[in-house]
Amino acid sequence: ARTSQYASATIPFLAFPDVMIDHCMEDPFYFNSMVHFHFINLRNHVRYTLNFRNRAIDIHERLAEEMNLALDSTLVLKSVECQHLLGHYSAPDFNLNIVMEQDKLMGYQIDENTGVELEASRVYSETPDEFIFGDMFGRVVRDKAGAVSGLRLSLGRISTELVKDS
Repeated sequence: ARTSQYASATIPFLAFPDVMIDHCMEDPFYFNSMVHFHFINLRNHVRYTLNFRNRAIDIHERLAEEMNLALDSTLVLKSVECQHLLGHYSAPDFNLNIVMEQDKLMGYQIDENTGVELEASRVYSETPDEFIFGDMFGRVVRDKAGAVSGLRLSLGRISTELVKDS
């Protein structure tokens, strides 16, 4: 009953009365639903969207190679422009090795305790300092001199700092 008072005014007029905002901020069911949606979005939709995006980039690269066309740098940077990412990075739970294989950046996530490879995935660089590894977004961390000192991998609110080994 409480929602029906403001629901009819919300859609046509895009009006959000205070009572509606209070309801959304105070109602534990609504809050839990939002957290649940956030979790589902990160674990399902983002992963599938990134998978589709990465496959589209792979196809674009293959077509460009077959047809002798230049790559669209707004989609992905050439691997030679991102060699500063190469190296071994350490985090509390896992290590990440980024290597060049067949002119592509590849990342290998390895369990810190067992040495087992957890994930092998291409690293898709969007800018010199931003990339995608698996279903995580990555950002380069630089020291005061501008050299790469680590990486920050994140998925939603979860973020992991990795330190580049010397």
